[in-house]
Amino acid sequence: MTHPRVAGPLEHRPLVWLVVSLVCLSVAGCADPPAIKRFAAASASAGERFPEIANDIEKSCERREKYRLLGRWGADLDSLEHVTAGTCAAYGRAVSRLSGSHRVLMGYMKALGNLSAGEVVSYDQPIDDLGDAVAAISPADAKSVAAVKGVSEVLAEAVAGKWRRKQLSTVIEKTNADVQTLITALRETIEGDYERLLDAESEAARKFYLGVIKEYRGEEPLTAILVYDRWLGEERAIEARRETAGAYVKVLKKIARGHQDLYDHRDALKSKDVKKLVLKHSTAIEELAADLRRAF
Repeated sequence: MTHPRVAGPLEHRPLVWLVVSLVCLSVAGCADPPAIKRFAAASASAGERFPEIANDIEKSCERREKYRLLGRWGADLDSLEHVTAGTCAAYGRAVSRLSGSHRVLMGYMKALGNLSAGEVVSYDQPIDDLGDAVAAISPADAKSVAAVKGVSEVLAEAVAGKWRRKQLSTVIEKTNADVQTLITALRETIEGDYERLLDAESEAARKFYLGVIKEYRGEEPLTAILVYDRWLGEERAIEARRETAGAYVKVLKKIARGHQDLYDHRDALKSKDVKKLVLKHSTAIEELAADLRRAF
């Protein structure tokens, strides 16, 4: 008499793997974390360094002006207290505008990560606060105003509608042009305004310290040596800030390129090629983030 054969656990494994594979395909891959979520998380993590860079824009202006004032014969040291209220105040306002744009961009990247993982979109600030970021942008910069407003509106719609993964391609399509505009504005400010300020600060420091060294090198050479060492330290600090800013510019370029690739392949976000491409951008951003120096 033959007994019915009972299938062992290993014999069910092909069926198990088939089910698992189908589930993985339905959620755009079983990466842990998903490729797009990792890209969004890497972008947001690197973005945590941006406030330090932005805040140093005004501070660099202040340091430059202090060197200039101290380098003038008979300069009133009390006048240093009025530097911020004078020449550098405009940079303070620019930082507020810049920071508002960056907060919206980072809020969007976090929302993109939530959507890719099938989670409800959330935003760290109340939706009403997004309008404050828009209002902080200079009215003369129409493109940036429109970009901030565009991304904010999509975020508000996603939160209100409790969007999930199935709206991912729609979000990418709606926001790509504005995301590119925001990133370009941020990048140009760092590459342009901030770099010029650091150059001006370096030159002002050079003139100030050389003046002091010339004054003391004859009668007080030890003082001159100490001043020279102080100058070298200031130059190293400026160079570290410059390298940090340059690294973040590269991060912004990678975010822009990654989002553009998502837009170009928005109808095939589940494909292996897209996953590979997005993970490549994620790795590059993570490496750049690790290289960002503690320069502030």
